[in-house]
Amino acid sequence: MVTDAWHAIRPRIVELLRQGDRAQEDGLHIENQLELERREVVAAQASGDVAAVADIEAVWRTRLLRLLHDRPSAGTTLVELIAETCT
Repeated sequence: MVTDAWHAIRPRIVELLRQGDRAQEDGLHIENQLELERREVVAAQASGDVAAVADIEAVWRTRLLRLLHDRPSAGTTLVELIAETCT
């Protein structure tokens, strides 16, 4: 969420989460949530607040695991997105 690659893949993350969300949130709500949490991570990292970063990571780990449980095919997309950010 804090790298330049984030801006390139964010629309695809929003779409993936929108499709997999049990509540069928709209894309704008998901985008706003992602941006808020990105800012929180940036601020926590800047201040050295390791616990806050870990809390946000835990929330997203749970959300992604729920997505994979509900939509196992999302795993392929997540792997592709990770590969894109690591190249």
